[in-house]
Amino acid sequence: MEPSMKKILQYIGIDVDDKAYNICVYNPLTDEFKQFKCGPSPELLIRSLKRHKLDPDQVAVCYEASYIGFSIQRSLSKRGYDCKITAPSLIPQQPGARQKTDRIDSIKLAKFYAKGLLTFIYIPDEEDEAVRDMLRSRRFLTTQQTKVKNHILAMCRRLGWNYKEETGMKTHWHKHHLQWLSAKINKTQIPAKKVSFKILLKQYEDVTKNIDLFDTEIMHVSQTPKYEKKVKALTSFKGVKENTALTIISELGDIRRFDHPKRIPSYAGFDIVEYSSGGHQKQYNISKQGNPFLRRAAVDAAKYALKSPAAGADVTKRRKETSVDIAKIASKCSARLYKKGSKMLYAGKPNKKIHVACAREFLGFVWETLNKVS
Repeated sequence: MEPSMKKILQYIGIDVDDKAYNICVYNPLTDEFKQFKCGPSPELLIRSLKRHKLDPDQVAVCYEASYIGFSIQRSLSKRGYDCKITAPSLIPQQPGARQKTDRIDSIKLAKFYAKGLLTFIYIPDEEDEAVRDMLRSRRFLTTQQTKVKNHILAMCRRLGWNYKEETGMKTHWHKHHLQWLSAKINKTQIPAKKVSFKILLKQYEDVTKNIDLFDTEIMHVSQTPKYEKKVKALTSFKGVKENTALTIISELGDIRRFDHPKRIPSYAGFDIVEYSSGGHQKQYNISKQGNPFLRRAAVDAAKYALKSPAAGADVTKRRKETSVDIAKIASKCSARLYKKGSKMLYAGKPNKKIHVACAREFLGFVWETLNKVS
């Protein structure tokens, strides 16, 4: 039976914890509630709901988004329960409330759910979630790689090893730089210093190898029937390749849940913080109250906004692999972002502010593109 066809008599709020799940069952007709606990697993939760004779067709369940992910929701949905996950940052706060316990939190969830005061998050299918987790894991490794590289270069500066001055080269971390670094390490006479460098270089090599493995798998996933058409559409934009395209697709999920292009920048945390009152308008930075991975991907793509809107050889080739309509949208996006970015640059705006402003515009074109191919 569909959730909309069910006659909901009771609302259940679950406070998830490592040690136990606190459950509150609230009846809005009688304003009564009962509470109980169960072990911290979906199986024990389902067993407990059955023991208290809670009919799946007459109850609605919710819990806060947390480390537990979607496991409870999926387990309950398979057993016929209507279960949703609420966004913690959007749960109403009661003024003057100075107590916070697991028991009180479960009561709040059940009562707020019954009164329609909760905002629920989007639940992706398991394949989208797996792809999203893979891309986030790759991002985690690239962060590690950057930290290791910065640490090695800092050690080199302390020792007076300056690769660029000695060789006249302009960049680090290519084959010649690694050979130069290995030669320097072999010449040092202090064992502790040699060991430190060798362990750090081994760490860098391992992380780089794992990132390459992720890249291979990401390329394979981008060519599967589920994602191929969408990835090709997004890679027709300048600054977007398979990694960024797949990140945007997996983080957004079903594009049709956004009824207007302005919803996506808001979802990514690009809303402007504003405090205006008494005829005075004050605007600050972006809120960052949204999906950080989508926001990062959009900013990375928008960094190309200040370059010429003309398509290079690679972009032209990718646009030929998609429809004429999509290619026109991508071309229009490049021209729009270049115009906006140049105008802000000549006005003296910092590059980061330009990239963020262009990223907001870019996501609007993404909305239009994905709606055409979905």
